[in-house]
Formats: sequence, C-alpha cells, structure tokens
Amino acid sequence: MIIGLVLTGFALFLSGPSYYLHMPESLAMVIIGMTLLGFLHPWLCLFNIPEMTDFIEYSYPEFSAKELSHLTDFSSSMYTAFSNFFEMFAPIFGATVYEKSGFRRLSDYVAFLTIGLGLLYLICSKNVKTKVDLA
Repeated sequence: MIIGLVLTGFALFLSGPSYYLHMPESLAMVIIGMTLLGFLHPWLCLFNIPEMTDFIEYSYPEFSAKELSHLTDFSSSMYTAFSNFFEMFAPIFGATVYEKSGFRRLSDYVAFLTIGLGLLYLICSKNVKTKVDLA
C-alpha cells in the first residue's frame, strides 16, 4: 500500500504535469499520468479494509470471534462512511483550490499529500505486526 501511495503521487505529478517540478505541458504525459491513476487507485482501495481488520485482530487477541466481527464491521462501515463523505465534498474543495491555484498546482498539492501520507504510513506502521508479518 505504501508503494501504491508513492506511485500514485508520481502519477499525479505526471497528470498535471507538475508545475513545481517544471515539467513541460505535454498531452502524452497527461495521458500516461491519468492511465496510471486509473490503474493504481483501485489497488489503494482494495487493501485498506483487510489491513484494518488484520490490525484489529492482532491488537485485540482477547476478544471473542463475535466481538471481533462487530469491531471489524464497525471499522468497515466507518471507512465507507468517511469515504463517501469525502467523495461528496472533494469536488467542492477541489474546485475552490483549482480556482485559486490552477490544475497543475492542484495536482502537485495532491501529489505531495499522497506521497506524504505514504511516508507517514511507513513511519507509523513500522512496529505494527499483522497476520502477514507473523506467518
């Protein structure tokens, strides 16, 4: 997932093309960036919920199967609720930032945030073990 976040950040730099990296405006670069975004985004969404449930099972070994089921159901529903909430307000936020900065800079901002999230995830998850690590 960390690799996916970093690759998505680089794809966002291409889809702008990046203003801050002084990339030339090129239709081919935008097409490559958008294609990579279309390929990478589903992979980021696929692994979030299984990773959350693995972390919950590892963190609460004393819980019964029924309690774990309730907790994982709750975390999945919260993930879906927040995802839907931000999908609803992202166009409003994006349009506001786009008006102030333009598409190229907006793509750079989102790219920096995405790469930063990947690095933060790498730093924070260093000491967390899941079923994959324990196998």
